[in-house]
Amino acid sequence: MKIIRNYSSVVTVGGFNPSIFTPDFLTKECKIKLGDSGESRVTPVLSDIKSGSIEFLMELNRFQILVRNLSDFKNQFPLETMLCYLEILKYTPLSLLGINFNYTLMGCDSSELIKKFSDVLDAGDAFNVEPSGVNISAKKINGNALRINEVTISHETDKLFKNSIRLTFNTDNVTINDNYEMNGLDKEREKIKEVLNYFPTLLKSNNSLNKKIEGLLK
Repeated sequence: MKIIRNYSSVVTVGGFNPSIFTPDFLTKECKIKLGDSGESRVTPVLSDIKSGSIEFLMELNRFQILVRNLSDFKNQFPLETMLCYLEILKYTPLSLLGINFNYTLMGCDSSELIKKFSDVLDAGDAFNVEPSGVNISAKKINGNALRINEVTISHETDKLFKNSIRLTFNTDNVTINDNYEMNGLDKEREKIKEVLNYFPTLLKSNNSLNKKIEGLLK
């Protein structure tokens, strides 16, 4: 079984001004050097800046920094850059910050995992969590019976983050999006200062999830 790390990302939801988020802003204010091969599109409602494996995407109510082609998820660049931006523009309205680790397990029999999630009431047992929500979607395969193709399990982790684990099943692989979400920043913006120090804890949680999934596939 092979792990392909598709991307890690940091997302904030709030109120943003894409027209000022330019390559020059990143260079001068955030001290980020963009490669010569990068490309950008900046309008009043959208700023999309790409440089190598990094993409910055800002809309009026959403800002995402994404890094692809990773050997591991230890790189804190997306988070550090997001926090740098929010420190420069301290009065940016915020409501949510999310961190995503997205990866695919190749060469595995997804049917074994699907069996574990066939009953919504027992879906949390596979990960030893008490779910606050479970969503299961299914589709017909070749016009025959329904087959589960995606499961999302949400649960509270602690005072800072809510965790949502989304598994998308294909014939010989499973794609996992491990999401950690911090809400309530419109009322408690100071919580965002704790995120960087908390990042190693999120990595440990993600590693633990990997081991649980690998155990379910054996």
